Amino acid sequence: DFLTDEEHARRIQRAVSRYADIRSVINDMPDLSVVRTAMQTLGAPTTPAEVGINEELAALSMRAGKDYRTRYTLFKLLDECGLLESYLA
Repeated sequence: DFLTDEEHARRIQRAVSRYADIRSVINDMPDLSVVRTAMQTLGAPTTPAEVGINEELAALSMRAGKDYRTRYTLFKLLDECGLLESYLA
């Protein structure tokens, strides 16, 4: 979906106004190493390669995935703020 400049600005302003809430949710999330260890303990895959996805497709999926979700996700917010590429680098 294409956003007008006004809608784009409104979404960013809403995220800025809710920054404390967003930060609180992020701070409550377990560290990546904890999640990875739990997944490994359960025998679950922890990398795209482990499920047959090459690096190129994984990178494309991370960049394009924001456009296939009807919900507003962190990837969409990062993209709208011009930060997605730096977070995926």
